[in-house]
Amino acid sequence: MRDISYRLLLAILMFGTFGCVSLKDIPKDQQQAFLFGIEQNQKGNHLISMSATWHYLRESNDQDPKYDRVLRLMARNAQDLGLNYLSAQWYLEIAKGRRDPTLIPEAIAGIERVVQLGVYDEDTMIDHFIALDEISGLPTDLSAFVSYHQGIKHLKQGLNTWAEARLNSIHPNSIYAPQAAYVRAVDLIRKGKIDEAEKILKSLKKNIENPIFANRDLTLKKNVLLSLARLSMEKNDDAKALTYFEEIRQSFQDQPELLLEIAWVHYRQSNPRKALGYLFALEAPIYRDLITPEKFILEALALKSLCQFGPARQAAIGLGQKYKQAFDDLSLGVPPEQSQALRLAAAQRPSVRAMSRLLDSLDVEVGQLKQLQTKIDADLYQHLQNLYEQGKISIKTRREGKLREEIEVVAQELLLAQESVSLILHELGVGLLRGRKAPANRGSIPPLADAYAPSEAVFAFDTEFWTDELDDVLVLVEDRCIDESY
Repeated sequence: MRDISYRLLLAILMFGTFGCVSLKDIPKDQQQAFLFGIEQNQKGNHLISMSATWHYLRESNDQDPKYDRVLRLMARNAQDLGLNYLSAQWYLEIAKGRRDPTLIPEAIAGIERVVQLGVYDEDTMIDHFIALDEISGLPTDLSAFVSYHQGIKHLKQGLNTWAEARLNSIHPNSIYAPQAAYVRAVDLIRKGKIDEAEKILKSLKKNIENPIFANRDLTLKKNVLLSLARLSMEKNDDAKALTYFEEIRQSFQDQPELLLEIAWVHYRQSNPRKALGYLFALEAPIYRDLITPEKFILEALALKSLCQFGPARQAAIGLGQKYKQAFDDLSLGVPPEQSQALRLAAAQRPSVRAMSRLLDSLDVEVGQLKQLQTKIDADLYQHLQNLYEQGKISIKTRREGKLREEIEVVAQELLLAQESVSLILHELGVGLLRGRKAPANRGSIPPLADAYAPSEAVFAFDTEFWTDELDDVLVLVEDRCIDESY
């Protein structure tokens, strides 16, 4: 965001610097307008350049030999003005049209640049072009970009031989080589080859820790650590899993789903108080719309392991209380996609959040464009506004489709959790009849007085959540189980 604002300020300052050149100076002749646009672009006057190029473009079509070169100039200007969505769309049109093969590498590079920014139209640019079309004649670095995404696409389609060929074609020194290795590891996990996958993941972790690669691909780092954590849990090495999870949380504190996974690790380690702390952290206002049915089940299990049968029962039935509106909608036969509670919950899922971030980025760029309104051709401004509006309509439609998919998943999770609650309530009833005997598989739990080290400072919760303290919450609840081993 800061980079975009800087570019916008620079563009406005440059406009002032070239005050002797204005929209009135744009030649009326189409060819001369294009040449003028090139000249102004080279001088860094992107606002005038874009308007001059538009004078040519609005009278042209894709049969014009210069058409793609004109689009390229529009894309370059948009890129330098921070209008990344427009830049990507024009580069995509050049690449898909294949009218001028000499421009395709630059167009692919333009698409790659936007993808690397992290907020982009994956469906349009990757799924329906980069990962789908045969694109030849690219330099090694761009070829790796294309091969990586095509390899993923082939794997999703079950075309393993093709996927392997694509991923193996990536040069070892390419920035996509580590990502390709991660994809191979995930595929090995899917095939049940856990040890092979873990070997690749540990090698990746070692490479990522090298200062040379620091902050180059934080998403890859998160995925590698998360995969290693989950594999460690599968191998019942909870201590190692916790180490990986904690390393993730140091860099990625905006991942609420991690809190639940870490809570499970602590519960498995017979540390229910710490598990309850992570579950309590999920009550923070920033996670208000997040539906995590599993949270209530784990909370009940953690309290049950402390023989806190009353609170455990309250935690279990809390599922129905917390998500009463969602359950009411489901029981009354309200179509899931019309349930406001389910819609809010599904909107928090990663696939939907990604599309929401894309819409937000378009809104930001539209705001940037409005600040330039008086400095560019009026027809061009309206044309750009229309492009953004069309883009937002398309993205909103696809977001709604993705949202409905996630709504179905959330609804199923709630119903399954409801069944689990019934089972837990039955177990709690049986537990009451058997007395307060500690569960057979439970490890040693320290007395309440020893729940934290004397050197640690402990503060009572004051109803206000702090993001940097969510990992330090400890629920001081008494262990009411009786040790009958004496």
